[in-house]
Amino acid sequence: MKSLWLMIALTGAVSAQAAPVRPFPKPLTCKETVARPGTCAILQLGAPAATVESTDLALTDVSDSRCPLDVDCVWAGYVTAELLVENAQAGVREQAITLSLDPRNPGANVWIDDASGLTVILQDVSRGTATEGPIWQRRQVKVRVGYDLAQPNPNM
Repeated sequence: MKSLWLMIALTGAVSAQAAPVRPFPKPLTCKETVARPGTCAILQLGAPAATVESTDLALTDVSDSRCPLDVDCVWAGYVTAELLVENAQAGVREQAITLSLDPRNPGANVWIDDASGLTVILQDVSRGTATEGPIWQRRQVKVRVGYDLAQPNPNM
């Protein structure tokens, strides 16, 4: 009888260890291992505008067709972020811009004001799992802001 309980206990311990590890979203951060030009900022959907390099930036909308982290999909999808941008010093009046992380359109993550050279690069957008609830409540984007930023890698 003791050996039966021991076997049941060991079987439970083994099956508990064999459970797959579920991915969960990592918070966006500006901590980077490679120095890049410009200034990094994390913008929160619905939050007041953040001022970066004398530029006011506000995240106003996110449209995301990417797979949740815990789902296997045939198509990778893409994500689009809409921001309000204004920089009085550079002569950039408030305007809505749309940036996208889309593998079919590699340059869609960059906006450049032709007159001033002010550049905004969309680097990442927060991503969730299918089971964690409405991601839009916690939506964040990571952008890089500066002037005449070179864009050697579209996924910078």
